[in-house]
Amino acid sequence: VPEDEARLGGKLFVSGSYRLGVDTAKDDIDTICAAPRHIDRNDFFSEEQGGFTYRLRNTPGISHVMPITEAVVPIIEVV
Repeated sequence: VPEDEARLGGKLFVSGSYRLGVDTAKDDIDTICAAPRHIDRNDFFSEEQGGFTYRLRNTPGISHVMPITEAVVPIIEVV
């Protein structure tokens, strides 16, 4: 993580079957991104340069990004 991004805060947590150790090779990995209070829904779903969704779409190794903007809890499906 670049130094300037690390200063912004936030944490990733693994949950679901992977965390419980009962996952298989075909399972996905459920991840929770806890963002600092100054990050809002617009930052999370932003397709503009610097936005979280934009960054995911431009990350090597990620082939699919689907923001689910109508969810009560912000969700982005990533493959």
